This record gives sequence, C-alpha cells and structure tokens, in this order.
Amino acid sequence: MREFKNQIKISEELANLLDFLEVYNSAASVGVAAFSVSEPLVLRFMLDNIADRSSWYEETKKEIDGLIREVQKLAAIKENEDFPLIYPRNESLPEYYLESSEILPWFRELYETVSGVKGSNVLP
Repeated sequence: MREFKNQIKISEELANLLDFLEVYNSAASVGVAAFSVSEPLVLRFMLDNIADRSSWYEETKKEIDGLIREVQKLAAIKENEDFPLIYPRNESLPEYYLESSEILPWFRELYETVSGVKGSNVLP
C-alpha cells in the first residue's frame, strides 16, 4: 500500500457510515460540507445496515476517538496541511482530502453525534 503524508486510515465500518452521511455533494469536491452528521441519519444507517448495533456502536466510538487523537498529534506537528482519508476499498489512493482546519472539528462532531444515539429505540 502506498503511504501518504498525514494519511488517516478509516475502517470499512466507518467508511460505510461516512458514505451514508455524504449526502450533499462529494467530499472530494467540497470537503466536510458534503456530510450531514445527524443522529437521525446515524440511527437510519444502524437500522438498515447493522445487525450487532451495540458492538458497532462501541467500536465506532473507539475508532473515532482514536482518529481524534491521531489528528491532534499530526496537526500539532504539521499545521495547515491537508489530511488524506484512506478507505479500505482503495488503499492506493485517498478517497478525499480534508483541510486541517476542518478535520478535527468534524471528527469531534461525528463522535458526539454517534455518542448521542445511545438510549434510543435503535440502541437502548
């Protein structure tokens, strides 16, 4: 697999969620503005795609939290640089690049949104 400067690797499970949330345009074109990060969409995704929701929920939260820490570490070293997101389906090229000023707030919003679905009918 080719390595990219500042690359962020996304699991297949998280990539599927991000694909579902990418509703307004292509992230390759408009960055984080392409995504609708909302609890209703995360719940719909879980209902339609996840059999073991409890495990998915815990693993996804853990992954996003790890990505937040990774981006914080990289951003402290290399500020004002873009982050290529690498999805498992195409490890030879980034799926898209996100600006350093966008990626950390976006991951935090994603973490809070995913965390917020606990206690719903979908994930009691």
